[in-house]
Amino acid sequence: MKISLGLRAFLQAAGVTAYVIVFAFTVQNAEAWFTAHNFPPSPILSMVIFLLTFIVSALICSSLVFLQSVRLFAEGQKDAAWKLFFGSVAWLAFFLVFFGAITLLTL
Repeated sequence: MKISLGLRAFLQAAGVTAYVIVFAFTVQNAEAWFTAHNFPPSPILSMVIFLLTFIVSALICSSLVFLQSVRLFAEGQKDAAWKLFFGSVAWLAFFLVFFGAITLLTL
């Protein structure tokens, strides 16, 4: 089944958004978990965990957005690669505005 570039861009952006939502819920509940298990992390351990998490998140998000575009570009389909990349960016911007509006409306 051939997926259109527009749908593929949407799915890539939706994947990044879903990852961010799952990550946000996990981090939000991490403090409660650490407190419940009587395990206050040291400042250096917290910094290491934060930096490693940042790097892994960057790898996951860049893989979701760039991998298919780079493959298309390498195959010589430069127009399709750029359309897919900018389509993903546009959908990510839409999700940012959407969730930002929800946040502002619930204040």
